[in-house]
Amino acid sequence: MVAIWIRLNSTKVIAHNWKIEANSRFPTKQKSGLSQNYPQIQDIYSHYNTISAFIKSMRASNSDASLYYLARLVESGEDPLFIARRMVIFASEDIGLAAPTALVVANAVFAACQQIGYPECAINLAHGVAYLSRAAKDRSAYDALRAAQADVKQFGNLPIPLELRNAPTKLMKKLNYGKGYEMYYEKSMLPDQLKGKKYLKGDI
Repeated sequence: MVAIWIRLNSTKVIAHNWKIEANSRFPTKQKSGLSQNYPQIQDIYSHYNTISAFIKSMRASNSDASLYYLARLVESGEDPLFIARRMVIFASEDIGLAAPTALVVANAVFAACQQIGYPECAINLAHGVAYLSRAAKDRSAYDALRAAQADVKQFGNLPIPLELRNAPTKLMKKLNYGKGYEMYYEKSMLPDQLKGKKYLKGDI
């Protein structure tokens, strides 16, 4: 009987903790006067499918679809800061160097959502989504980071070239740390094993 009681109570605790996590992830909008919220467990996949469609629509520069999926997120009670965070990431990942001001816009939208909240911050979200959707796209910085990370994982921390090392002591200078360094260095600054490697497309 004791074992059964412990098992039943453990089940109640797990269910209670899951309910708290679900409520935190899918907040309602009762405080802002909007009543509809995400259904329970069976529609968790709908949440992720909607945010996936939202990001992919912006990536494809399809403004109409982007705004539609934004509207679904807003009306379902999604946390506006969650939406804005995804937009900040998108600005660097998918727009990047093609329109650097996209990151400024996305961060401004995030700040507006923090300061204003629902329902009015939905207007700020729409403003930002329209801008990000129409912006030119360039993933070169993102791809370069992933390529560099792959080399770090494969080769570990390769020795830094001597001319690039810090030389605060006489001993380090005797070991040729920093020797030959020039402020506008034109040679490769990568470790010897990676010399000539190009991570950023279009880089000179």
